[in-house]
Amino acid sequence: MIKTLGSIKKLVNDTLDLFEDERLEKYTPFEQAKVLLDSMQNLNKLQDQLKKPNQQQQQQQKDDKKNVEIFMKWLNDNGFKESECKVKMDRSLSEGTGLVAKVDIEEGQPILSVPQKVFMSVESGEEKLGDSFSGRLAHIKENQSIFLSLHLMMECIKIDTSFWAPYINVLPKEYNNFLYMTLDQIRDLQGMDAQNQVISTLRAAINYYLNIYNIAASTPGFIFSTSNFTWRLFQWSLATVLSRQNNVHFTSPVSKDKEKTQRRSPNQVALIPFWDFSNHSNSCKKVTTWYDGSVNSIITTSPLNYKSGDQVYIYYGPRPNSQLFMFQGFVDAQNTLDNYTMEFKLKQDELHHDKVHILEDHGVESAFYERLEPRLYKPKDSDEIKKLVTIPDRVIPFYRIYALNKEQTVAMSPLKEGEPHNHNHHHHLQMNEKATKVLSLENETMAYKLLLLHVKMTLRKYQSTPDQLEKDLQNLSINKNQNYFKYCLTVLKRSEMEILTSFSQHIEELIKNGITLTTTPVPRIQQHGGHGHSHGGHGHSHGGHGHSHGGGNGHGHGHHDHDDDDDDDEHEHEHEHEHGEHCNHDHEHDHEHDHEHEHGENCNHDHDHEHHQHHHEHHEHEHGENCNHEHDKQH
Repeated sequence: MIKTLGSIKKLVNDTLDLFEDERLEKYTPFEQAKVLLDSMQNLNKLQDQLKKPNQQQQQQQKDDKKNVEIFMKWLNDNGFKESECKVKMDRSLSEGTGLVAKVDIEEGQPILSVPQKVFMSVESGEEKLGDSFSGRLAHIKENQSIFLSLHLMMECIKIDTSFWAPYINVLPKEYNNFLYMTLDQIRDLQGMDAQNQVISTLRAAINYYLNIYNIAASTPGFIFSTSNFTWRLFQWSLATVLSRQNNVHFTSPVSKDKEKTQRRSPNQVALIPFWDFSNHSNSCKKVTTWYDGSVNSIITTSPLNYKSGDQVYIYYGPRPNSQLFMFQGFVDAQNTLDNYTMEFKLKQDELHHDKVHILEDHGVESAFYERLEPRLYKPKDSDEIKKLVTIPDRVIPFYRIYALNKEQTVAMSPLKEGEPHNHNHHHHLQMNEKATKVLSLENETMAYKLLLLHVKMTLRKYQSTPDQLEKDLQNLSINKNQNYFKYCLTVLKRSEMEILTSFSQHIEELIKNGITLTTTPVPRIQQHGGHGHSHGGHGHSHGGHGHSHGGGNGHGHGHHDHDDDDDDDEHEHEHEHEHGEHCNHDHEHDHEHDHEHEHGENCNHDHDHEHHQHHHEHHEHEHGENCNHEHDKQH
């Protein structure tokens, strides 16, 4: 055992060194994924040697029907009123587990109430984990998704005495989100925006684990030990939280303890038993769950009419397929909210240094990411809904400098020969008035042409055509569950190519019509559905249940509810599924900071069915604040 622990410690430190001395940066993103997954696979083998059969493993082997009975009894013993609940759990659905109507249900009718007492939350984690994360470790609690994952881990380790044991024993045993992707699956994402998101978020999660493991190894009396803080358990716990967490907005005190109430954050991520087995349907279109402080419970009303025996769905809220895929393991082929995050980077040549300073003088980074987000609109003279991808504000100012020749670069450089200058190349900059000025018609035309070339080169990486992808999708849709990953991959590729093609066509149209020396007005857009920001409410975390395997759960779909703009006045505090917020990597920062989230940032969703129905399990997924490199931190 001592020898095995020594081997584990060495492997952990060797892998951490890859982050510390930036050796990972010498590899391509896919090579980084290979190195890290190989390390974690080896770590699993070593840690499995230390594993002993425990109560949790024995409990999981029980009959699933018995586990569900124990779970429902536990809920009823702790304030859940099953007799008033209009839905029940069903483990035999095509998604795996879901909720079905016990009686006919009308839209707007209350169907479900879950008491705060059974929530597994940041607050309950603080009570259970005590002072283990205070002082120099207090920063870990700032990442609510990571902290909640550690809380769940400890409940698993102490399963025989855990209050939440009945809940834990009915959860999926595996997920189909990014934490469970194989190297071959990541390879299949080659050339796609989705691959960058998966790899950067996976890096962050692994880095979190390794750092906390070292804390356990070097802190006497720490709540976790090196023998029980395993990657396999952390992986499962984090996947559970990222796919099921909800950002609960407490609307009034939920405790009789005034001092405790004063300390409580009004917004906390939490796991909400039973409710989080509900699945997602794009047809619902509104969030119908909120926290009611008067009864210390979350309340859900039906978003649609349902007949007895129908599966009852909820709405995750507006989320692109890339988020749904990465955190919850499914896609919606009819999703109109997809986007694409594109990298813009100044090329390395003899003019690079001077151009960097010109860009900085204009308040523009030399490398950055922009999210291309198609907007739906209806022209005044047509009833047809059209899609438009406009050029982000700083892209043309960037390409104006990119297009400069040597003579122009020297003339515009703010650097004077022999004078000292500061290098602030990694700082976030604010575009200023200099960046808005057109330099010349020739330069402006070249800027647009260089942008068009970049978009077309990006499209070539897909090695397919929209027509071919559409044919593939039709074939895969016949029996999508046979190769669901490939189905998801095809939907994502089609969506990304459609966005890039639309963007390319928009740029070509501008060039064709003649580049002017004034700002080209953007068509007045009439927003058409689903792009609103969520207002308050319990957002559902992005990372739903993912596709569970085993344990009677089949392919459980993670859930997350997100509210629309239009629903704000109905329930100010509705739950919205948080899309992996606590585990994303924000790509809206300097490209050299891609793994900025890896050092304790935040580590924060199964299947698309005929009517775009999916399994959710969260109120509001906070968009990737905790462990993803998400492009444009939302959640």
